[in-house]
Amino acid sequence: MLRALGQPDVAEEELRAVLAVRLRNFGPDSREVLRTRHDIAAVLHMRGLLRQSADELRQIRRTGRESFGPRDPQVLAIGTSLIRVLRDAGDLGEAELIGAETVADLMDVLGRDHPDTLLARHEQARVARDRGRLGAAEAEFAEIWETNRRRFGADHPETVSNRHELATTLHLLGRLAEAADHLRAVLDVNRQLLGEDHPDVRTCRRNLALIRNEANEEDPGKMSLDEALAPAPDDDDPDPRVREVLARFARPRLTEAGSNPPGGGGYSAGGYSVASDPRARPELTYGAGAWGLSPGTLRALATGRESRSGIAKLRARQRDIRVLALRRILAWYTRDDGAPWALPVRELLVKADQVNPALVDELLLHPGTGRWMSRTLRDLQEDPSQADPGYLRALAATAGIGAELSFTLRIPVREGMAVLPTLGFAVVAPDHRTAEAEVLAENGRGIVRAAGNEVRLPSPLEAEPPGWHPVRRIKVRSAGETLLIRLDDIDPYRGTDPAAAPCPLNPVQADRWRELLGEAWSLLVGTDGVDAGALAAALTTLTPQTSVHASGPASLTSSDAYGGIVLREPEDALELAQTLVHEFQHMKLHAILEMVALHSDEDGEEELYYVPWREDPRPFDGLFQGVFAFFGVAQFWQGRCLGSSGADLRRAQFELAYWRVQVWEAFTVLRSSPRLTDEGRKFVAAMADSAVTWRTEPAVPAEVAEEARAAALAHRARWEHLYGRP
Repeated sequence: MLRALGQPDVAEEELRAVLAVRLRNFGPDSREVLRTRHDIAAVLHMRGLLRQSADELRQIRRTGRESFGPRDPQVLAIGTSLIRVLRDAGDLGEAELIGAETVADLMDVLGRDHPDTLLARHEQARVARDRGRLGAAEAEFAEIWETNRRRFGADHPETVSNRHELATTLHLLGRLAEAADHLRAVLDVNRQLLGEDHPDVRTCRRNLALIRNEANEEDPGKMSLDEALAPAPDDDDPDPRVREVLARFARPRLTEAGSNPPGGGGYSAGGYSVASDPRARPELTYGAGAWGLSPGTLRALATGRESRSGIAKLRARQRDIRVLALRRILAWYTRDDGAPWALPVRELLVKADQVNPALVDELLLHPGTGRWMSRTLRDLQEDPSQADPGYLRALAATAGIGAELSFTLRIPVREGMAVLPTLGFAVVAPDHRTAEAEVLAENGRGIVRAAGNEVRLPSPLEAEPPGWHPVRRIKVRSAGETLLIRLDDIDPYRGTDPAAAPCPLNPVQADRWRELLGEAWSLLVGTDGVDAGALAAALTTLTPQTSVHASGPASLTSSDAYGGIVLREPEDALELAQTLVHEFQHMKLHAILEMVALHSDEDGEEELYYVPWREDPRPFDGLFQGVFAFFGVAQFWQGRCLGSSGADLRRAQFELAYWRVQVWEAFTVLRSSPRLTDEGRKFVAAMADSAVTWRTEPAVPAEVAEEARAAALAHRARWEHLYGRP
């Protein structure tokens, strides 16, 4: 009963007390003890403790087989539960083996159409689907659905759940119309039985919207945060591809300029997250697999002719991923940790989204938010004690203030400073010993209190009263194009290092960045072949590196921080303009690879390649990232050749002469790779089409071309001296 009421921690405590009594009364190998341990394993599964649940089920299955035989009904029921838990834990190989044994025994003992057999077959079909055997999964789900429909009727929960599973498989097979028909029927039944506001109805409505999104890319139908974060105590996104989205997000791919990091990567993700109990509500995990790119949009992104709408599609997918991550993190703290603040934080975020969804989207897409999410997912998997849940409370406080809500929350203090991400920080504890501050807000007017100190947040928040330091925002305009960015020197997750206290620039440094950015923006807007509007639609944040990091990369982006660039102060505006183009290319490709599989993963040992922009060999994904980035750089220098004079023209001519040879050589290796998918070959072919102009125009003076050629040969010679011929 407690488990059904959503109190698994209390249920586990009660069950363990029952277990102690039954162990004394009946002995460890009794049916009563096995039944209680089976119930405990179910509670552990509900709490998301999949490894512990699987271990418990393995033990009692082994004990039951030894005591009562492998075909005992109770033992076979334990086997079905073990299939489910192993699948949810991602152990598909073992799940398949246990499934084959369990289903075969159930068919022999109870028959093919017995309810217990159908339940095990259902779990086995889910494993087959997750392993990519979609044809077999479809046939199995269809038979199970038809059997239960004849036996129980179309409106029975078992039948509805089976039908949902069939719809998910049809969706993965690309048969969107059939999948949508089935999901409409599921939605109709749930509406009649449960009412319009029941969570199951909201889930079905969301699932159908996602199918429609995929059928019509131009109608994304973004759902509210309330729908996206709808509590699902029995579901922890068990689908392996959803887990892959979050696992890869938790291991961000860095692309750095000016250093020698490990390579980047890419992936295409999507899929279903269905309820762990087939009698529970079926669910399609929010956002996964609902987005694709039309051939026209993908070609535009490949050629550098993307529009703001193309960038909007990348941004929307990034929001999907952030919501998936937020949902997982909130679920962990609500269910597994039992944190009392988790539900109020969710409610505050949902209310803020209802009042001002654009503000909440901006907060979710903040690069610091992404870096915190990826680090937190990693910490919760490896060592929850290292996680920083306080940042989530700070995000919620920021959302509440922006939406002018009333609330009270505690947020972290670092070195005496309490940060509200994207807004600023309050100096509340000069002694540096205080760990938390209290944020009190009434209709958006906030106070931050700690250690007997109080800072009232100003209105507007850009003001600078004593104790409050707002985030710097820089707005530059040229020829009708506007760029608005944050110069983020305060967010704890503004860089790739562990969480850090604010390190604000002094006024002279900030003015220098403002000056450089204004000049660089004028250059970009006035350069042929550069779509400054698209860049402005993607770029939201620049994080200046301090002198402590002077030996690090000159600039970097990462796949968990879309919209953000970390960079050292450049020598001049021209260097900054080139860096923005370079990192914008990386930013786009990181996002594209999360929507479309352009290349396969390497089987076995990774082959390494010569690349002319690094002093070390690079893996294939690093080759791909670099070629795409330097196609943009070459296009930039070609445009500068057409719009410069004097020393700037000479510089642009040398850079163009160097890169038009060097990057094309690397491109020919990329283009011939068998690792490119069909979409990857189309993408690379479109890149080649875009290179026609900068490969041939304008002509470069002979002496400049010779200098560039000598530099290219020198780079190759150094590389071969270290690593041999590529």
